[in-house]
Amino acid sequence: MKKIIFVVVIIVIIVLGYWLYSSGRLGGNNEVQEGTSQTTEESLGGSIYENVSTNPAENLPETNPFNEGTLNPFSDGYSNPFE
Repeated sequence: MKKIIFVVVIIVIIVLGYWLYSSGRLGGNNEVQEGTSQTTEESLGGSIYENVSTNPAENLPETNPFNEGTLNPFSDGYSNPFE
């Protein structure tokens, strides 16, 4: 008996969910209303999008110490006075 009630409740939930989705109450309605259509250039999001850099790492400093051609970081360091 509990199985039948459980199955009926699940079916009712599925049917109710489909009905709400198809009627547009849960985001199924993707129509654009008249008078609210803005292009991306006129809206706040469009102006922010135009000013955002596409590569955030283009102004980072060089982190590889071996790009100058010296592989030994101690070659210009302290020299032994007893040699």
